[in-house]
Amino acid sequence: MSLAHRRTAHSCIIALLVAASASCFTGEAALSLPCVMDAECGEGQRCLGDHCALPGSVVCGNGLLDPRAGEQCDEGDANADDAACTSKCQLAICGDGLLGPGEACDSDDRAACTEDCLIVYFADDMESGQGKWEHAVIDAPPPIGLYSFKDTWVIQSIDGSRAWTTTNLSLQRGPGSTRLWTQTIDLRGAAAPIELSLRHRFTFESGIQGIANTDGAILEIAADDGDFEQLSTPLYNGEIEDNGGCEPLGPLVGANPLLGLEAFVGPADDWQGDTIDLSAYAGRRVAIGLRAGIDCASHSGEMPTTTALWEIDDVRVIGGRASP
Repeated sequence: MSLAHRRTAHSCIIALLVAASASCFTGEAALSLPCVMDAECGEGQRCLGDHCALPGSVVCGNGLLDPRAGEQCDEGDANADDAACTSKCQLAICGDGLLGPGEACDSDDRAACTEDCLIVYFADDMESGQGKWEHAVIDAPPPIGLYSFKDTWVIQSIDGSRAWTTTNLSLQRGPGSTRLWTQTIDLRGAAAPIELSLRHRFTFESGIQGIANTDGAILEIAADDGDFEQLSTPLYNGEIEDNGGCEPLGPLVGANPLLGLEAFVGPADDWQGDTIDLSAYAGRRVAIGLRAGIDCASHSGEMPTTTALWEIDDVRVIGGRASP
């Protein structure tokens, strides 16, 4: 036998011995070693997932990531249904039905939990009546002559859906304002982000020859049974102004009670969805107000040709959950 043949045979013998020793290895050192097949593990061990283990061993929870066993994570004893890695070695995500880190809720009940796992603290699509709301005149003209201003908020069918509407306030004898407000919304267990959302449509025509926005509406909030205050938002599109048309009616009849406030003004004939940040009110009890006001334009003896109308639908307050 040539030297080359002897070297080849020697190499083959060494390879066989190594393979035999690997398949017959009985030490615990083989446990948890990476593997592809059983032969790579110690005697009596199996390649479970991607690691050597004893038959019947539970792969999830051993602290080793085994993608072949369907694991997305494995933090060992730290696995839990309220942790980032669940008890089934899956990454916690919104929608898995488990209350994981950063989630305020996790449920298919959209009346209580949003698709983003935020709690629904208030919601009304106006289809079930006015039980969650109150409304009243806030400012009225002096009760003299023909001057009067009524609360005309009502739920009506609008564009195939039910919604609150002021009806046409220009048919009233202003100046005056009227408010629609929610029942108390308990945010004492809430945490940021907290958001108010609504769909609305408004038509507030300007004053004489369009030179002033004399009618309009604002959003308000009352916290902990206090007075209503205007909610500040960049969504307002103008300021309520005075065109001087009310002066001839005398000192008892003024301009719009909302004069000088940033507000929803002018015509916006299409429905728009708006969102307002309420995170500053975490830990408090609040009520949301929607207040519309007009000036004295309807005091003339003629039927008004202007429109002052606000329609409201799909009001919702959602937010996170405060840490216990």
